[in-house]
Parts: sequence; C-alpha cells; structure tokens
Amino acid sequence: MVFKVLPILGQGSKVFTSRAAGVISRKAFRPIESSIGASSFSPFLPSSCISVREFSGRVNSDGSDSDFAPESKVDKTTEDQDGMQEFLKNAVANHDVLLFMKGSPEAPQCGFSSKVSQILKAEQIDFSSADVLSSIEVREGVKKFSDWPTIPQLYVQGEFVGGCDIVTDMYESGELTELLQPIKEKQKAERETE
Repeated sequence: MVFKVLPILGQGSKVFTSRAAGVISRKAFRPIESSIGASSFSPFLPSSCISVREFSGRVNSDGSDSDFAPESKVDKTTEDQDGMQEFLKNAVANHDVLLFMKGSPEAPQCGFSSKVSQILKAEQIDFSSADVLSSIEVREGVKKFSDWPTIPQLYVQGEFVGGCDIVTDMYESGELTELLQPIKEKQKAERETE
C-alpha cells in the first residue's frame, strides 16, 4: 500500500489516503521528539502504535509477544529424532564434503546457500549437497545434529565446518583451501585411475 500525507486537519491529526483501497481515514497521531530537533523535523506515529504492551496480553519474560516465539512443526517423538540423527550421522560420514543448503548448487534458494556453493565451486572440489527445503525433518534435524541454528551447513570429512560467514572467512584467509587440499588430491587420484 502506498500512503500519501495530506495537509494537517487539526493539531495532532493527519489524513492518510491509500491508493490501493481508495480509502481516506482520519487517525489521531501523537508527535514524537526527534534527535534532530522539533523545529526541523516532527515525525508522527499513530497513538495506537505508541505502546504495544497496552494491547498485548501474552508477553514473554524477554518482553516479546508469545506469538513471535519460535515453534517447530516437526513431530518430536524420541524414535523419530534418533532415526534422523542416525541418518544425518551416516550421510556426513559417507561424503567427504557435504553441504546442507536451501535448494541445490544449480538452483540455490537463498543467498547464503548460493555463496557457500559458489565458494566450493571456486575451490574446484566435488561435493555433495542436501536440499533442506525438501524435508522439514532434515531441516530441523541438521540444526540439532550440529547445534547450529542456520542453514547452510558445511561438513568436511565428517566434521562440521560452519555456516556462510565462517566458510566465507575461511575461504578469504586460505584456511578452506588448506582444509580441502587432502580431499582435492584424493579426488584427483580417483579421476586418474578411472
């Protein structure tokens, strides 16, 4: 929606029009003090937005509304969790370089996944990837498996390396090249024997 401010109708009130709805409404606005100074800048906020706690009865101990608390949509039975953890353990152990990402290396679904995938391609290393968007159980399971809250996640020779920021820093410093060197040599030897 695009809003346009019209001239002030009364002190503390402004009229907003919505081009999308074609509606004009008059709402009471309360001026807010500015660090620039009231004479040069005087923003207004709706009175209803001044204090969120006035209309929210479900405030958590951290001061946020319980509607915004993280929720998992995964069935949390112990048997399912143990099965997923075993699956992830085997997947990580059976691949020298494994990237859990959103999408695929050919069609990444987020910028962070794309960046890590591009870094691995720049390192000229063969790697496996798993699309966490295809299974909510894998997406939530890998976060628990690594004790790392975000995707992408890179594993090299069964060890968790990190997410996008860590992989990017390691690439820029040359640490990633050193870490991947034994795998590159192994992959090169395998290609020569084929």
